[in-house]
Amino acid sequence: MHVRPTFPTGTAAPNAALSHVLAMDKVEWAATVVAVTVGVIIAFDWIPTPLNRNIRRTTVRDRLPSTLIHGGVGATLAALLYLHHDWAVVATMVWYSVVLTAAIFNWWIPYFFNAHYGEISPDIYLAEYTENVRILPPIQDHEQTLGIVHAGNPAANELVRQMKEQFAARKTLIDEQRQEVLAMRASQAKTRELIVKQLSEMDKKLDDQLSQVREQRRQFDIHTRELDQLLCQANAHEAHRAKKPKRNQQNDAYPPAALSTVAATTPTPSPTTATQPTAVPESPSKSHQPVATDDSPLSSRRSSAPPPKWDIRKCGQFGHLSNLHRAATTMGTGWNVIVATHPVDEFAVRMTWPASCSTPFSPVIAIGFTRDPNCWKIPVNHPPRSFPCHRTGWFVNANKGTVSTCDGRENEPCGLVLKSGDVLRATFDFTGETITFAQQLAPPCERPHVTLENVRSNALYPVFVSCDSGILVEFVELER
Repeated sequence: MHVRPTFPTGTAAPNAALSHVLAMDKVEWAATVVAVTVGVIIAFDWIPTPLNRNIRRTTVRDRLPSTLIHGGVGATLAALLYLHHDWAVVATMVWYSVVLTAAIFNWWIPYFFNAHYGEISPDIYLAEYTENVRILPPIQDHEQTLGIVHAGNPAANELVRQMKEQFAARKTLIDEQRQEVLAMRASQAKTRELIVKQLSEMDKKLDDQLSQVREQRRQFDIHTRELDQLLCQANAHEAHRAKKPKRNQQNDAYPPAALSTVAATTPTPSPTTATQPTAVPESPSKSHQPVATDDSPLSSRRSSAPPPKWDIRKCGQFGHLSNLHRAATTMGTGWNVIVATHPVDEFAVRMTWPASCSTPFSPVIAIGFTRDPNCWKIPVNHPPRSFPCHRTGWFVNANKGTVSTCDGRENEPCGLVLKSGDVLRATFDFTGETITFAQQLAPPCERPHVTLENVRSNALYPVFVSCDSGILVEFVELER
């Protein structure tokens, strides 16, 4: 049964066609709308045509949103027709027609007529769907598209062919260079490992050789001291034999007469020389030299040795040598180190400095021993830095009364304070592993001194360190 719709008073039907359409049965409209919607869904979403084969949904889950959009539009239009909302039906149909027209204009016209007017730009299309990798066209399809587009342009085809050849050649070259680089890296890694291994082995060999050299040096020092002791004993024995009086042949011809108790204390003169005492001949080279005994220490046996000398090659940038290189004077303000020519066990120096160096804030005037004869290079190579006395040797700061040692003691008070013109005596005891600094005065028991222990070294060089000008340090002979 057909029922013609009625409109409110004062309003006219939109048009005769719409009134005729709305006069149809609701069930008929519903079936029509559903059929049209299903057809649109199948045409746009489910049929894999050449137009949408590169962007078609791959799964049912991917096709569902598009199906809901088209189905929603159809369902809305069916509901409006069923409820006879005429103006809403018109608006929906117009909007749906515009969308359908745009789709046809953008997709179906290029597909049927091979036209590109109004087609969406690939750049815009890809920029909009960059996150969805599945919608990108395959490479071979893109190449086929380019071949179709440039099929009638020989120049373009030739250019594309040349570009492909260049690309293939450069790709091959890049692969070859990459293989060469990888081979070079592997070779360099092996070479580096070999060098590191050789350096490690060389370092171990050098350490072993250095240990052997140190042991040989220690044994050599021990043998040298033993030979010095034997030589001193032999010299003392010769001197003792030279002091004995020589009996002449006349005295040897007569037997010795018996002496009384009183006469035994006085020598019996010879009959031929009753008025003159017997002269004992002495060697002129030993008549005025001190005689060493067998129990004298090693330091006392070297009293006749000449004082050491400062090394002119190791006197620093402000050092000046005089008096046969036994006196050293600083000629400039700055750290300066002067080292002796050879290692010794004992030496004595007379120190003279200006009055400005006797204040509590006066610069350092250090005398002592060092095991490194090249320590004079430290202030030369690094002028602004202070000299590390506590790292290079055993020193006494003569004008401040402090000591600095290799075991970490730096400017530690010791009570031995000297004045300008005093003589400082330094002694290294190899056996006892000690160094003694003392002021050379008489008698020896009253000499102020300081002893440093745990001094482990084979050879020590005298050294003089200062950072002011006008300081004189001169080697003098040792007093016993």
